[in-house]
Amino acid sequence: MVHNLLEILRPYLFEIITRRNELKLKYHLNIAMTLLMVCSTASAEKVTTGEFVLDFDDAALLSLPTQIVNTSWFDETNSADKTGTHLRSSENPGCFIPEAYAFNVFGETISTPPTGLEERVPQASTFDYTGDPSTGTGVIGLAGIHMIGGAFAGSLSFGDYHLSYDATRVDNGAKGSGWILTNNVSFPAPTFDLTNVTTTIIDDTNFSLSGDVVLTATIAGMLLGEEGYDVGNFTFTTQPSTGDIARYSTKSKQLMIPAIKVDDKFFNIALTRVESETGQISLDLSCAKITNSTSKTMSEYDTTSGVVTIPTVEIRDTKGSLGEISSVQLKLVEGSNPLEFTVMKIGE
Repeated sequence: MVHNLLEILRPYLFEIITRRNELKLKYHLNIAMTLLMVCSTASAEKVTTGEFVLDFDDAALLSLPTQIVNTSWFDETNSADKTGTHLRSSENPGCFIPEAYAFNVFGETISTPPTGLEERVPQASTFDYTGDPSTGTGVIGLAGIHMIGGAFAGSLSFGDYHLSYDATRVDNGAKGSGWILTNNVSFPAPTFDLTNVTTTIIDDTNFSLSGDVVLTATIAGMLLGEEGYDVGNFTFTTQPSTGDIARYSTKSKQLMIPAIKVDDKFFNIALTRVESETGQISLDLSCAKITNSTSKTMSEYDTTSGVVTIPTVEIRDTKGSLGEISSVQLKLVEGSNPLEFTVMKIGE
């Protein structure tokens, strides 16, 4: 009876087993297809926007045997048509030397690097990565050039930098992180190892870096310093640059505005804090120069009302940034000469 039942059920059992195997095969095939789709969507991200901020420690530079001081800064606009010789023979184009240099990324942020200029080899941005930025290849081209002077004749030009990752520099003599800033004007050379680097993944297509800036062996030898000597801090973000912002220095007592719109012109200005015998505090205009540089965080001066509106002011001391204040307004003191401003509003 049992034997007869098995004979009757055999075709159905065969069909059930076959169907189960087909379902198992389909299940594994679906998993494989899903994994394939996930892998195919993990594409490399190219870096064509952003800003690298180089914040030097002036005291650390001055403490080098060559007694280094920053003497001038040329952003992408002011450096676009100058050779190395022109840069070293030109005066600082603005009213002040910024306490932090903002280098914009070549690509979508600003136009492609200038070419055909003696001594200069600025780099186009070719960096791309997947997931972890330290797996990236290529370079991030940065625009801008600064000059240094010291206990030597003339000045040295640094800039047209590119930012890149080189695993062979991890834990080198400078205790590097692998991230390196390379000079491409006058003498192409690794200039600063970036150490104690913190990486922040902002979203699927953006990241930021921050940490210390130290001398490479090459530059340490040139400046008579030591490899790994800390000369400042840096931040980098792939997010679009908002442009250089206004800064107030507690050391110099200056409010430095990189670009302010007055009617249809743009000016680079410096205002110096002055305290009268009665204790009244004002800001006197100490310098104003026409500039071609602009900013997305543009300050404006209304010639009718005499009001200066500054979107953001960074407060700095000798150790760096203390924070930012949004929406500052100044009011012109009528009849003042030189022009004198009082603080009308701070904050929203």
